[in-house]
Order: sequence, then C-alpha cells, then structure tokens
Amino acid sequence: MKAIVPGDLIGFSAGDLLGAAVNASTLGWPFPPKCWRGLSHVGVVAMDAAGLPVIWEATTLCDLPCLFCGAIHSGLQSHGVQVRIKNYRGAVWHYPLRLGLDGIEQQQVTLYARRYHARGYDYLGAAQSRTLCLGWLRRLFVRQNLDHLFCSEFVAAVWEAAEVWNTPNCSSWSPNRLARIAINVGIVKKPRRLK
Repeated sequence: MKAIVPGDLIGFSAGDLLGAAVNASTLGWPFPPKCWRGLSHVGVVAMDAAGLPVIWEATTLCDLPCLFCGAIHSGLQSHGVQVRIKNYRGAVWHYPLRLGLDGIEQQQVTLYARRYHARGYDYLGAAQSRTLCLGWLRRLFVRQNLDHLFCSEFVAAVWEAAEVWNTPNCSSWSPNRLARIAINVGIVKKPRRLK
C-alpha cells in the first residue's frame, strides 16, 4: 500500500443527491459503479504537529471535530486520514503526487493550511466552478479570491504555495477538473480507491 504523504490529493465521491449534483455539474459520473464515479469533493494531505498525515479540506459537510482546533466548524479544517475515510459516506480515492515534496515544500503545505484554518466556506465560488449551465463561461470572468474557500480552490492554492502547480486562478477549479488536469499534466498519478 502506497503511503499517503503531504501534497497528495484525496478525492471523495458522495453517493447522495448533493454529491451527484456536484459531480454531474462538473462533468463527473455520479452513478454506480463506484469505480466509474467522478469527484464531488477533494482535500490535500499535510502534517499535523506530531508529524502525522492529516487531510485539510474546505467543507461544510463534515461532523468530525477539526484536529487543528478541536471544534466542529464549517470552512477549512483538518482530520486524521483514516478517521475521515472511515466516516465518509461514499467512495474515496488517493491521488499520489508524481514527484514527492521535499522537507521545505512539505512545510509550506502545512503552514499554508494552518494559515487559512477556519476560513469560511465559499458557496458562490463552488457554484461558479461548475462546467454545466455555462459555468465554464462564468469562470472566464471570475477573479481569484481566497477570502472564503471551497475544496478544489484550496487544493489548487496549496499546490501553488508548494510550487507544485502554477495556475492563474485557483478559484476556477472544480474537483473533477482539478483531478483530471493534475493527472494529465503529471502532477499526480492515477488514483487508487481507498474505500
């Protein structure tokens, strides 16, 4: 089993109606079989204070306490990798970075995540990142804004901070587009299903 290390992408595919809507509106497949499903959510791996991997994610749909602050809240939060995967109601994939991060880059990922901890969730940005319903056209006019964060926007920003990714607009990425392009340009390897 490949280790989950800082910078790796964790992809989630919810089996509920909201997950199906996110998945379909960003050109993912929201139906069975699970091995065909696209993504409805993503997070990125960083290290906690004890040097253990955690998933940092911008979400409103997690009822686990944030490991960084101990509270249950919406917005940017961290969770233990195994606990989050076990408690997630849906399929989960691991997208390992093709080239691992060095110590400084790993530290950049962790510091960046901590800096934005508890930043509010960006509902409008998440809706604007869709592909269907002319979302692709709307994205052309949306400027990057990290005052609030949605999941794939945060991952793109973390990767940019660690100099893994260079994008002119972190706010334009949906979970499915981010994962597909990251595979196509060689940032991450093809995923393996964890659940």
